[in-house]
Amino acid sequence: MSCGLLFPVTGCNGRGQRLIFTSARINQHDNMVKQHLLFRIRLGIIGVLLFSGVGLLAQRSSQWAGEWRGSIEIPGAPLELSIELKQNDSVWTGSLDIPVQFIKGMNLDDLRIWQDSISFRLNKVPGNASFSGIIAEGEAKISGIFKQSGFSFPMRLQKQNPADDIAEEKRLQRAVETLRQLADSLMEKEGVPGLGWGIVKDGKVLLQEGFGYADPINKIPATADTRFAIGSCTKAFTATCLAMLAAEGRLDWEEPIINYLPDFRLYDDFATQEMTAADLLTHRSGLPRHDFVWYGANLSRQELYQRLRFLRPSRSFRAKFQYQNLMYMTAGMLVEKLSGQSWEDFVQQRIFQPLGMEQSNLSVTEMEEDERNALACRRNADGQLFKMSYRNIDNIGPAGSINSTVSDMLKWVQFHLDLGNWQGTELLPADEVLNQHRPHMIVTGPMQSILSGPGISNINYGFGWFTYVYRGKTIVQHGGNIDGFSAMVFLVPEERLGMVLLTNLNGNSLPTVLAHSATDILLGMEPFDWFGAAVAKRVKSNLRTDKARNRITGTRPQHPLTEYTGTYHNDGYGDMVVALQDSGLTVTYNEFRARLEHWHYESFKAADPTIDQENFLTFYTGRDGRVESFTTMMEPMVPDIAFKRVPPAYLSTAGYQQTLIGKYELAGMEIRIFRNGQLLQASLPGQPVYTLLPYDDDEYQLKGLNGYRMKFLKSQDGQVEALQITQPEGVFLAKRKKE
Repeated sequence: MSCGLLFPVTGCNGRGQRLIFTSARINQHDNMVKQHLLFRIRLGIIGVLLFSGVGLLAQRSSQWAGEWRGSIEIPGAPLELSIELKQNDSVWTGSLDIPVQFIKGMNLDDLRIWQDSISFRLNKVPGNASFSGIIAEGEAKISGIFKQSGFSFPMRLQKQNPADDIAEEKRLQRAVETLRQLADSLMEKEGVPGLGWGIVKDGKVLLQEGFGYADPINKIPATADTRFAIGSCTKAFTATCLAMLAAEGRLDWEEPIINYLPDFRLYDDFATQEMTAADLLTHRSGLPRHDFVWYGANLSRQELYQRLRFLRPSRSFRAKFQYQNLMYMTAGMLVEKLSGQSWEDFVQQRIFQPLGMEQSNLSVTEMEEDERNALACRRNADGQLFKMSYRNIDNIGPAGSINSTVSDMLKWVQFHLDLGNWQGTELLPADEVLNQHRPHMIVTGPMQSILSGPGISNINYGFGWFTYVYRGKTIVQHGGNIDGFSAMVFLVPEERLGMVLLTNLNGNSLPTVLAHSATDILLGMEPFDWFGAAVAKRVKSNLRTDKARNRITGTRPQHPLTEYTGTYHNDGYGDMVVALQDSGLTVTYNEFRARLEHWHYESFKAADPTIDQENFLTFYTGRDGRVESFTTMMEPMVPDIAFKRVPPAYLSTAGYQQTLIGKYELAGMEIRIFRNGQLLQASLPGQPVYTLLPYDDDEYQLKGLNGYRMKFLKSQDGQVEALQITQPEGVFLAKRKKE
């Protein structure tokens, strides 16, 4: 059974909707918790209902000053809290912290301490919230009853010994040293050249350094200031941009984005009309990844945006979680529309500059070749290390183009742990930060398998963050992978713990392994072998059926190889070019080129070793015997994508068409070919004028007449000498008349 504590929040999206903060210690289906343990606190413009109970101890002696920790004993769901007591000229004051609810420094009102008794009220909490209890002087304990709205719960607190804090600090130091050793060991096992790792807890930096090499070729060490690509960790930045606009009243999370972007179009008309900013950020558009639309493509953001209308969904709108980078690109364009700035400028001015993220940038074009930048690396099947080129993904930038350092990213982590505050300045209201962290969409399918592991439950997606429960703790995290880099930003908000891990090896699991291992060690939990689990998961995912068993031997292509060559087009994916090279075929798509190996019948296998991808192209012949299309799997969640053969471009040029202009004679009938503006046309006696549309080499089809074509024949010296007319009744030859 899933667990959680329900706290209604007003102001989170302007409509008083509820936020749910998960905790394994509280049963979210417990009716008493749902119906009775709700009470409200307002922090600035935020309205949060919380369970609060603390005892402020008033004593004649100053021995009671300091920190007290304990909990309200809600049945099956103790709510942990702490209070700080101070004495000044015999006057006691105090404050309350509830980490799980992100409450810090709440004032205790009407505090009274006399003899061995203590009482106080919480004026900011509705329902007459109050506490009264007894001080057990010899044991430095407080016990009593917390009341609210007619309900009563036991509350117990224990005085904290400063020596305990010193011991805890030393324990954390030992834990960090253990993590350093673990990083060195696992980097070697995983073959990761370089790692940047930062950890903050309770506002203090525990770790901020580099391991291994930023440049393994020249042996340049990685440091906390080494710049790595963070990939999809960028998504949380884009979500924060929209949250800032929502906080300013410029964005309504529930408003269809077509009201902001009138030219927004998807394949599904219903999704087009109903898609909101919240839908963009939670991967519920109905579209699968369709990553090859943008990966390696020399297209602008606007050109990609215009192609969205041609991409088939695989599920109904809002029916299922399907990770989708193009929707985050669209979210970035929404930022641009609402702010009047580019997405890059908005991130730079509203996030990087206020946080002091001076070493971060938004494009690999800004990644100078210097010692501050990590090399992008990959390993082949034999384990050999290769340098990769930086992948320019500016066109999809809001989904993954940020490059940063551990030093900079720790500021980003602290910003989120402090709920939108940075060094005493509110950059984003806390309710908008919490709205990003809370679950919005249940994660299913392949991503659920990737994130699953021992002790993990309730896997969901927020706005730019995954969130789940791990061993009773709510985790808020996001990974990032782009050519040669793997990254992780990892938060345990209730423990005030945050991490960033940046590596320069393509598609490795080290950031995930170290983040969970560090959580175990830093929080004093029994460590689990996360590396062993990652290896087992990788071995399982690599088990594939031998494709040779699906190959039919003894077959050959139906056409000479030259007849497969040409440009093939799909409105969503663009062009693929099949060409003849060294007695074999090649296929080029975006910046990738692969040789085509005949597989069987009309199917050819394409393999590109630079991206560890292989695919199959199956060609189709039209009724005229001409190769007219092929299908291939560009996105596994939808049927194979069809690419239709495109007529040669020269057929549309004025220069080529000029060579065709003239008169042709067929059985005493004159056929005239001429240009009318940009159109090539033909006229025959007693018939309407026909427009000729490009069809194939030296051949045109007659517009509006299926099966009617004209092919211009050339002599050995390249001069057009005849016109071959194909129609259902047969093929006819008209000779060119001399002028």
